[in-house]
Amino acid sequence: MNNTPYDKSGIDITFVNEDALEDSLSLSPPLTRSVGVMLPVQQPSSPSVWGVNENVEQENATMSQLLSSSTPLKMHQLPVDKLASPFDKLNQSFNELIFAEVSEVSEFSLLRDLPPFVERYSSFSSASQPRALMAALETSLVAANVDFDVNQQKFSLKCVTYGDNNSVCLFKIRLFKSAGVDELTCEFQRRRGCVLTFRNVYRHVLSQLGSHLKTPAQPSAKSTGCVPLPIPVVDTETPSKEEFARTCMHLLNMASSRFVDVQREASIGLSNLSDSNISSQNLTSGLEAEVLVNGLSRLLHSTESDIVRNAAVFFLNLLSAQSPLFEQHSLQNLMPTVFAVLSSPFSTFNADGKRQLLRGVAVLCQKNPSQNTQAVKPYVNVLDNLRHCSDASIRSSVDTISALISAC
Repeated sequence: MNNTPYDKSGIDITFVNEDALEDSLSLSPPLTRSVGVMLPVQQPSSPSVWGVNENVEQENATMSQLLSSSTPLKMHQLPVDKLASPFDKLNQSFNELIFAEVSEVSEFSLLRDLPPFVERYSSFSSASQPRALMAALETSLVAANVDFDVNQQKFSLKCVTYGDNNSVCLFKIRLFKSAGVDELTCEFQRRRGCVLTFRNVYRHVLSQLGSHLKTPAQPSAKSTGCVPLPIPVVDTETPSKEEFARTCMHLLNMASSRFVDVQREASIGLSNLSDSNISSQNLTSGLEAEVLVNGLSRLLHSTESDIVRNAAVFFLNLLSAQSPLFEQHSLQNLMPTVFAVLSSPFSTFNADGKRQLLRGVAVLCQKNPSQNTQAVKPYVNVLDNLRHCSDASIRSSVDTISALISAC
């Protein structure tokens, strides 16, 4: 046995063999543990006790560099000739026994653990790598006309879309680390809006993922007990022009309500009421153009992105009615409000509203380019800013409008 006293406090540590490492560690000076790194905490002691102080400073600098580096970490091992004390040798042996070399950080380790409760009927398991599954999700969402924001750190997506009845649906997708090895769970969680739209999007995504699925909770292809009901406004095939006008007036009165929920239902009703050329013609001929433009202006001033989006759909539908009077009132009174919406900061939630408004402006400019483009020229700077937008549909409409302005 070789008793080596090296601590000034008078504690002697006996090193017999490597089997005594755990007992020795309980008496040794405090350790700083990192991923694959174990170094002694620098303490105010003489070089004869802890080794050369320069070595300790070098070790601490090495540990700080490893912790701040974005590259995969590997176990730090001191060269044999740099082991200046018995504690350094003990530290080196412990590293060799306990830590394996870390060649890369698994993507699964970055995922949040699976919570106790998940959406049972809108989640599935996958053995794919997280980033590969995220890329597949983004591709399928684009195909389903869903706008989304991606958070790569949390492996989540915030999504917004609109169904056939023009009602908004907000939902979130997030990946979690399952209890199994290298297995993850993808959860779709509806936050607000139409249930039917949410289920349709979920089915579409499942149909596109293919080999990424492992144990999906897939619903039947056709819903047996859930049938979408029509919007309770009017039958757009049989009502008279007077009935169209009366229904539209009721909805426009709702649009002026101070309650956001009432405004939202009014915007949905107006966008659905005008979804055909016949209904749009009945509206523009049965109501004064000034009444329609004022109602549109109130809805476009809303702070709710889904209300603005449905108002933009209503505006685009009315332009298909070929009503010169409505077009004239729109150019004179509605363009400042339209371009105020278009100049607002771009986000996932207002993207579709801007698409619909730009399509409407493009339709107006195409009908009478020499005259109608004059009302749009003061807002060329707004169009220039939108030309750099990442959305291809918005850029296409901006190019169309700009080309008509340049030609005139």
